[in-house]
Amino acid sequence: EGQIEDLSELSSVEETILKDYFRSPSLRTILVVILAGKAKKNHPLVKFFLKLPSSSVLAKEVKPLKEDGLCRWMDRKLEERDKIATDEAKNRLIEIVGSDLRRIANELEKIANFAAEKRVIDVDDIHQVCAWVKPAVGWELTSGLEKGDVKKCLVVLSQLFQEGVEEESIVAIIANFFRDLLAAKIWIQENKNRKEIFARLRPFLQPHFSFYPDKFREFFARVEDFSMAELGRIIAELERIDTSVKTSDLSLQPLLEAFIFKYCRRKELKKIER
Repeated sequence: EGQIEDLSELSSVEETILKDYFRSPSLRTILVVILAGKAKKNHPLVKFFLKLPSSSVLAKEVKPLKEDGLCRWMDRKLEERDKIATDEAKNRLIEIVGSDLRRIANELEKIANFAAEKRVIDVDDIHQVCAWVKPAVGWELTSGLEKGDVKKCLVVLSQLFQEGVEEESIVAIIANFFRDLLAAKIWIQENKNRKEIFARLRPFLQPHFSFYPDKFREFFARVEDFSMAELGRIIAELERIDTSVKTSDLSLQPLLEAFIFKYCRRKELKKIER
């Protein structure tokens, strides 16, 4: 396994290694190169890979699904479980978790299991399974992460465990916060309006709310604090924590507490540097 930290261009050594590999690529191996934003044909990486044999390389632009596309995608996922959902239920789920397909798939899996005896999933099912976490305690944890407030984060984290919230849901709240930061950075690079970005990632926060300006400022302050590579490493670290707990006798709570201490300490150091 290997990773190229700087995806803006390849060194001559990296180009040689890749060219040698693609002369006789493994039939069981797929190399995936992801570029944030629109990959123009004059981009050094795009130009390099397009020069390789067309039988071995496929270049494809993957666009985020809009609301109608998301609903159709959910219909297909639910059809696999012999279920359907009302339009109101699908729209409410999008409001709660956003447009990230993995997050939606995870929620659909939980909802389908919850509504085991029902074929039609309605908005009440959405509210019972996942809606309460976002605006209530989960929202408080996200708020603590935005502020870099270690005390608040640890108090809310303890509350989540005490109330018996599923461990996967707790990890998801934290991971989704950093995925939102990553999504915002990508959209900023694509010159999207910040208010539009915020409305998409925080649909439950309306401009007329008195605390909207503070939340807007805190969110984009965190977006600017991290590079894409750093956010990728943070998300990967959370995935490792989740995997280690599932494959061992380790307890999740102290691992997440250590993660939060490290994250909030980093915020304090950056404030001092400024």
